[in-house]
Amino acid sequence: AVGADKVYNALANASVVLSSEDILDGDEITLGGTASFTDENVGTDKTINVSSISITGGADMGNYALDNTTAAATADITQKPITATVTAEDKIYDGTTSATITGRALVDVIPGDIVTANEDGTATFTDANAAVGKVVSATGITIIGADALNYNYDGTATGAADITPLGITGSFTADNKVYDGGAVATVLTQSLT
Repeated sequence: AVGADKVYNALANASVVLSSEDILDGDEITLGGTASFTDENVGTDKTINVSSISITGGADMGNYALDNTTAAATADITQKPITATVTAEDKIYDGTTSATITGRALVDVIPGDIVTANEDGTATFTDANAAVGKVVSATGITIIGADALNYNYDGTATGAADITPLGITGSFTADNKVYDGGAVATVLTQSLT
């Protein structure tokens, strides 16, 4: 049996190609069986056990009898790639791109697996300007849990939040004047707070 590598799927099922060096040149037979890894977790050169091997078809199947119904092989189970999203807190314009992460969610995790996003990472808006639904990009998020090693996650995520305009007030000073019977005043200075 020759095993085939697979991406982690939370199952121990395996795929193999069965062959025999004892088949005469030109003869055609097909072999079948049931193949399973010893467990479902990620690993390199993991053992595959093949059982219930039988001759299942081929023009010359009647000319052969199997001496063994089991075999072994090896193959890799590689990590399943996943992504994540974040929710971020709306903020009032402060001239910076800093964003606060309020939630993290992993995408494409197999139901039943124990893996969550850790409460870490930093996030930024694409720019500092006020707008609705601005993209937030996060980095440095890690994953934890009993099944975390079966997943490949690069620590990045995206989300959206609002930057609302900063409320400001204005003030001014006026020039003194000699009474002239009118209410017109002359502004000397003006400023925003």
